[in-house]
Amino acid sequence: MKNITLGKTGITSLQNGFSTLPLQGEDLETSVTMLRKAHDGGMTFFDTARSYANSEVKIGIAFDGIRDEVTIASKTMADTPGKFKADLEATLRNLRTDHIDIYQFHFMTQCYRPGDCTGMYEAMEQAKKEGKIRALDTGTGAGFYAFMLAELGCEVTAIDYSDDMIAEAKKNAEENHRATVFGYYVPDPERFGVVAFDENGKVTSI
Repeated sequence: MKNITLGKTGITSLQNGFSTLPLQGEDLETSVTMLRKAHDGGMTFFDTARSYANSEVKIGIAFDGIRDEVTIASKTMADTPGKFKADLEATLRNLRTDHIDIYQFHFMTQCYRPGDCTGMYEAMEQAKKEGKIRALDTGTGAGFYAFMLAELGCEVTAIDYSDDMIAEAKKNAEENHRATVFGYYVPDPERFGVVAFDENGKVTSI
């Protein structure tokens, strides 16, 4: 596996990552063992979400004491600043950390903008200023919102890692110089990985 930088975030990680979605059905001991074995095998990027049952707790236990050796991404489905803050604080407690490397809006239904009266954009910016989030992100299969958020300043946008979405991502990046897109695709291990674009919108790694 090769090391890559995720867009303009400055965050580096191995190309392959570990999605904890499947761990929802595993017991705590098995899950922690799997996470630690993945790390021992060289994996450094771990993805979770508030909606993935207790997967955040499992990550927190597995990497307690070695937090600086892993990159962690989590997600929130919050649609108000109050819910956003509550979810963020709960995630930090679960993960046993003072910061999340990449924090994503999960299955968002609108594009949050500065001054749009929702307070959501300001909430995520404040969390970043406080050092609780390193990079802002959208976690969605809807490329429309992902690219809009990228234009507004989100450093990373997570998309479904399929041929259609990669084609759309590449087209948008090359035409609009949005250079911060990566994606997951879990069902086929041979295609599980990261797509990153440089500042000129050119694909740098898949």
